[in-house]
Amino acid sequence: METIEDVTFAVELIRAGLRPGVIELHTGISARRIRRWWREVHGTSPTPGPLPTGGSVLRSAARRREATDFIARYRTRGGNLRLDARRILETYRDHQQTWEDPQLTITETWALVRDAEIGALMAVECPYCGGTHYLSMTQRGPSRCPLCRHQTQDTAETMDAAES
Repeated sequence: METIEDVTFAVELIRAGLRPGVIELHTGISARRIRRWWREVHGTSPTPGPLPTGGSVLRSAARRREATDFIARYRTRGGNLRLDARRILETYRDHQQTWEDPQLTITETWALVRDAEIGALMAVECPYCGGTHYLSMTQRGPSRCPLCRHQTQDTAETMDAAES
């Protein structure tokens, strides 16, 4: 049984742009109802297709920098990388207000947290600046630190070292 709090939260997530399937997962409200509400709020149907992966979100240094900031803010709010839709929404709103030209969607931030939680993303410390940034476990080849822009070691080597 859905509560008023569930419905209110679902509408907040719809307004923020989170995909209906994710909203259904976190509220228990049917995707059909969520899609109908989405059309009322946005005037269009929600985007169909698969959800993004953390790896697809991290495709450029600028997006890795923004994603790293989002994940750091998310962890600050709760100390871990467990999926929490309320914390994602709060962090997303904060992120949108503080970044000059934010590129990440709320669905992409949800995918980042999901993939970090299951170990599909890895935190990498830059040997030059000491900053931590995130890479996809499937990323191969040399990588640049999105914070200081120095080239770091091959990501396959980084993963091999982490497994040792």
